[in-house]
Amino acid sequence: MDGYVAELPDDLDDAVTEAIDAEYESLMQEQEVETEAEEGWVTGSVMGVSITLADGRPCVVRIPDQIVRRLSEHFSTDEIHSLVSAIAQSVENPFDGPICKLA
Repeated sequence: MDGYVAELPDDLDDAVTEAIDAEYESLMQEQEVETEAEEGWVTGSVMGVSITLADGRPCVVRIPDQIVRRLSEHFSTDEIHSLVSAIAQSVENPFDGPICKLA
């Protein structure tokens, strides 16, 4: 399946971000309906979260559909992005001491 990657600046106005998120959700629902209508197309799904690594390289973190469904029930897109970014930062900068010393 072909596709495109679009990156947006982090400092967008909240109203613009909400409009983009609403349009994205609408497009995703439309694509889901079309995909499910095609026999044999749906075997699983995955979400990609774009992050920037500490060295400046862009990276996409893949999240399996079972986890995405649960996350999206309770978190906004921005909150999921923040969570994935925090995990990636922790992986890049491991801390071996007691967890209470992280703050």
